Amino acid sequence: MADATAEPEYHLFPVFCTAEIPVEMINEFLSADPMQEAPLWTLVRSPEQESFDIPTLPPIEAFTSGFLGASFEDLVSYDKAHFLPGYDAQIDVNCFVVMDARTLKDQTVAFHVLEYWPRRYEEEDPDAYEGSDGDDEVEGWKSVRFRIRSASALIYWVSEYGLWILEQDETLVPENGIMKDSDMFKDEEQLREV
Repeated sequence: MADATAEPEYHLFPVFCTAEIPVEMINEFLSADPMQEAPLWTLVRSPEQESFDIPTLPPIEAFTSGFLGASFEDLVSYDKAHFLPGYDAQIDVNCFVVMDARTLKDQTVAFHVLEYWPRRYEEEDPDAYEGSDGDDEVEGWKSVRFRIRSASALIYWVSEYGLWILEQDETLVPENGIMKDSDMFKDEEQLREV
């Protein structure tokens, strides 16, 4: 595992396993790289983990995840506590991936991203601002699922444009909640028109 003070070569996304995922499936996920030249992932194996792979490269050895059954809130708390400020140059603190029970069923992963948007006082629930500092910006976690085979391509696409773009075009994520693979090949001009 690399030292957090090392000069970052990659922008990495933490990966948590909240179900017993076979090591072969984790390695498939870490290896699925249809469009990216650089590795994207750092596998978080345990809540006690204090150093992280920069990046995690397959093949990895079998391990028992310390996050089995962890809630979304548990993962957010871990993310905030461990990746700020020491790893923030290398590990994205506003995004993470979860391999969960659904991963075993449909070979997808959940991608969670913390997004910020301008406050619209007349449209948004005032209770959403309880405890806020009065900023004109609101933050909230949003999620989408990616197929293992296309996660590395889609994660940069979504982290670049934000999940708000999925809300603008409902055809990108059908009822099953899995982002369509074909959309990773849209060019940037098409995306900006959405």
